[in-house]
Amino acid sequence: MGQRSWDRPSVPYLVLAVLPLLTLPLSAAVLRSIPECGRDDPFWDETHWEFGYFELALLPGLADLLPFVWLASRAASVRRAAVIAGVIGAARFVVPQVLTLLVHTSSRSLGSNADCTIDVFFGVALLYVMPALWLASAAISAVIVLRSRRTRAVAPD
Repeated sequence: MGQRSWDRPSVPYLVLAVLPLLTLPLSAAVLRSIPECGRDDPFWDETHWEFGYFELALLPGLADLLPFVWLASRAASVRRAAVIAGVIGAARFVVPQVLTLLVHTSSRSLGSNADCTIDVFFGVALLYVMPALWLASAAISAVIVLRSRRTRAVAPD
């Protein structure tokens, strides 16, 4: 009996590569919908968000943990791929969270709201960091999948 199409070692990597097509636009939509907590300087018209609300915009990134679902596979090679893709996805989720926390703890608050620490410049910077993480993880995943296919093609049955 053959392997099911979803129970192959390449699938967790493929899921990891495709997820940002859903999560990045969803995060942007959430970010556009969260309330602003004020402007720093009328000249710069700089928007600020509360830390908690900004964290909501990063929640779609939890989908990056989806490759861990393949740990339920019966095939050892699929479970191994699930661990590797899951760790890559976890890093992709954690990096923006850590950067946001660092900005929150090191920034001055805006006005009387102590949580109003996330400014538009950080948001723009994160717009470059998140796709860069996606590209890096996609490149790593592609190399792993290509090497594993090459190894299987060379290995005797």
